[in-house]
Amino acid sequence: DDMLTLYYRALLYMEIGEWGAALRDFNLVALEYPDFGPVYQNRSYVKQMLGDDYGAQLDYGTAVKIEMQRRRQSESADAGTTSSGADSRADNLKSGKKRKETRKESDKDISNYDKVAVLDDFGNEPDEEPSTNPLRGRVQNRNIIIEMEPMFGLTFYPGDTLVHRLRYFNLAVESIDRQNVIDKSLTIANIEQEVDRESAALIFSEISALGEKIKTAKDEEKANLHFARGTLYNTVVNLNSAMEDFNKAIELAPDHIPALLNRAYTRYKTVETIKALEAETPVNQTLQIGVTTVQPGANIQSEEKRILDYDLIIDDLERILSIEPDFEFAHYNLGIIQAVMRNFDGAIEHFSAAIDANPDMAEAWFNRGLTNIFMENDSVGTLDLSKAGELGIFKAYNVIKRYGMGVGSMEEADEE
Repeated sequence: DDMLTLYYRALLYMEIGEWGAALRDFNLVALEYPDFGPVYQNRSYVKQMLGDDYGAQLDYGTAVKIEMQRRRQSESADAGTTSSGADSRADNLKSGKKRKETRKESDKDISNYDKVAVLDDFGNEPDEEPSTNPLRGRVQNRNIIIEMEPMFGLTFYPGDTLVHRLRYFNLAVESIDRQNVIDKSLTIANIEQEVDRESAALIFSEISALGEKIKTAKDEEKANLHFARGTLYNTVVNLNSAMEDFNKAIELAPDHIPALLNRAYTRYKTVETIKALEAETPVNQTLQIGVTTVQPGANIQSEEKRILDYDLIIDDLERILSIEPDFEFAHYNLGIIQAVMRNFDGAIEHFSAAIDANPDMAEAWFNRGLTNIFMENDSVGTLDLSKAGELGIFKAYNVIKRYGMGVGSMEEADEE
């Protein structure tokens, strides 16, 4: 009767590779909760490991459909919220209140599977007052969140059409493309498509085809095949399988720059996805102007694990730079990691190196400008954001309007 415990047991079976036992538990949960998306996503992976590619495709498509329906319902609910409800949410933001992240031990609701179980009488203490840090006088009483441009990786399914921006090229990437590993171009991008059911089915068939190629390929061909399959796994958010393929590609070819880049990219996606699930906040790295985020003591162990993961990401990116010192995307990604770790001087240093290597890299200009404004270097940050806007990141102009400096203010700052 306890479907939540059954679901957890299925996840544990997955961790130890007991695919048959995991499938049986997931089947029972899906039968009881046919609208619970995560069970279909996990069952899709289990079926794939058992060789049932068609069943895996159907389950993945179902998971995507349920998630899209959930998002549409959420957007509709938000649109229909009254102004008083909006005021209430704003008050909650100001007071530091968030959606509850725990469930009572007696709560067996499957939808609360990702919340921490606590004793039924836990949590009666008064809420802790959030601390604030008035970094900037005119915004010190407002919680303002600005998203940095995301990390770059390699994908066959880019989500940005790049209508207003240059398409990025790299010789190592073009070399893989010329081999026609699959019938799609490999692209350097920091946005991937959200695949629909039809695209997911196509990707799974491509993954299966690559698996057959790997069995008969020559040793010198296998590294690129593992890299391509790992990149496809990334697109369908099967991050564990993606990591396995990137590890194998690097084992076969230790200087495989695309595999090193995507292993770092995948590890970052994994860490940030887990962090988002823990905090129920957007995955994108953000800079908060006017507030200081307080980490609860209960998260110390997960934070230590995260730091170790960041160190591994840094190792892969620095290894790329030892092979190709002017690889702008390694510098850019290192800038993001340094910003995440609150080393803002280090972030600016790497964003600057990316700009030196490629002066047309709009994302590096934007992130350096945003970091400078966060550090109160407003005149320098405004110039960087202006350049990012010229190169196609038009939201930079809105950031300048809200937090940057006008021409007159910059001239006064220069005179001082």
